[in-house]
Amino acid sequence: MDVTKAGFTLPKVPTLESKDKTPTPEKAFGEVLAQSLNSTVEAQNTAEALSTAVANGEDVPMHKVVEAVSAAEIKLQTLVTVRDRAVQAYQTLTQMPI
Repeated sequence: MDVTKAGFTLPKVPTLESKDKTPTPEKAFGEVLAQSLNSTVEAQNTAEALSTAVANGEDVPMHKVVEAVSAAEIKLQTLVTVRDRAVQAYQTLTQMPI
């Protein structure tokens, strides 16, 4: 059965020749971390703006406020977890004997 006729593409299978080359990451870890931080800040600002709008009596659906606050909370928890893991990894590396 030919799967290319169905519209599926097969994943690229590594060959022996490709093992000689070192794969390069698409983004550096610092860039990904900065992007995540910016995304978290934007989510926090959105949640704060919607909460303020509701407090001022504006006509904002409550489910939108709850969704924004929940998304901001999840992003913040994820970012804090990544930070904690990075600090833990750094501490583990600094405790290794030379």
